[in-house]
Amino acid sequence: MSSVPERSEIDEEYTWDLESVYATDDEWQKAYEDVAERVEELQAYEGQVTDDAETLHSVLELRDSVMRDVSTVAAYARMRRDEDTTNQEYQALTARAQSLAADAQSAASFIDPELQELTREEFDGLVETEPALELYDHYVDDVLRMKPHTRSAEVEELLAELGEVTGATGEVYNMLSNADMAFPSVEEPEGEGKGEAVEITQSNFTNLLKRPDREFRQQVYEEYFDEWESMRNTVASAYKNSVKADVKTARARNYDTAREAALDGPNVPVEVYDTLVESVHDNLDKLHHHAELKRQALDVDELQMWDLYMPLTGDEGPDVEYDQAAEYVVDALEPLGEAYQSRVAEGLESRWVDVYENEGKQSGAYSSGTYDTQPFILMNYQDDISSMYTLAHELGHSMHSQLTKDEQPFVYSGSVSYTHL
Repeated sequence: MSSVPERSEIDEEYTWDLESVYATDDEWQKAYEDVAERVEELQAYEGQVTDDAETLHSVLELRDSVMRDVSTVAAYARMRRDEDTTNQEYQALTARAQSLAADAQSAASFIDPELQELTREEFDGLVETEPALELYDHYVDDVLRMKPHTRSAEVEELLAELGEVTGATGEVYNMLSNADMAFPSVEEPEGEGKGEAVEITQSNFTNLLKRPDREFRQQVYEEYFDEWESMRNTVASAYKNSVKADVKTARARNYDTAREAALDGPNVPVEVYDTLVESVHDNLDKLHHHAELKRQALDVDELQMWDLYMPLTGDEGPDVEYDQAAEYVVDALEPLGEAYQSRVAEGLESRWVDVYENEGKQSGAYSSGTYDTQPFILMNYQDDISSMYTLAHELGHSMHSQLTKDEQPFVYSGSVSYTHL
């Protein structure tokens, strides 16, 4: 039977180097306790933020220091959990980190309302007294822009505390889909492994839908979604409550819609979002044409959902093992220059990537890391071209983050929009 390996069976060279963040969990615990103490220090500044330039600079520096370390504490815990979402020890670590992050947000919630008591001219005057405040020039512009949607310090504190609760539906879905759901096995219909049982997983599902045998693809599709269908009430309830949380939070901040609230944070006009959606709808004929070409190429009367992943060529395409894919990606980056190319190569050698699927591992792929760590990429590599493209995609996110950190202080280090290289 073709089964998913346990985490312990994966060679270390194909796992990410989280020991570069904290050598041991005990070291993580010390960092956690240190941040928790500084969260309390931050609360002592409430009511004093705009007393004078020196105090303002001190509170903003402390806030940045706390949030910077909280992000690393939380990222380590989350990535450890994502290695095996059934591991209760790291589930608990992640829950503690999330609570700490919520505490930090709550402790800092008074800062923006107090800053909004200043005018732009008054802040400029403080900069003249304390030139180091110039670093926060754009940040203050953003805070003042958000004044119509910022509540009192007391309400902001409550909203920050509720963040951990309103985000719980995502955690429910994550644990359900990665830790609790069990998909069946199907028999290989052809080839050397004919008759062998193949376990369906979140990570190999789309690959199995590229097999030439249409009956096999239909079986995989139906078996996979039968399991999801059995969880329909849980998923629907989680989604319903997630939508309700977004709507209630938007109303609490004086937005007309949750969409407006989501776009206002990164300062994206609603019109830009609407134009994007309209453009997609205006060009659906191209997608429909592609679907018709696929129907013809597959020689079927009606295209079904289990046909959509099948390549137009009618075969699965060549195998591309991970090491070969890494070489191809690095070579392809030559037009971006030697510095960029060598940095990616060094990153791959430094174990940025957690490569293969294992039991309980978070499905999909993402790029993570914080201001003080190297990038980390979660993959569920499947030895195919699609996985190679995903590797290149996530490396693009990681390099974007790295190059941003090279040029920006922590307060501006977050990506407002994503780039893909």
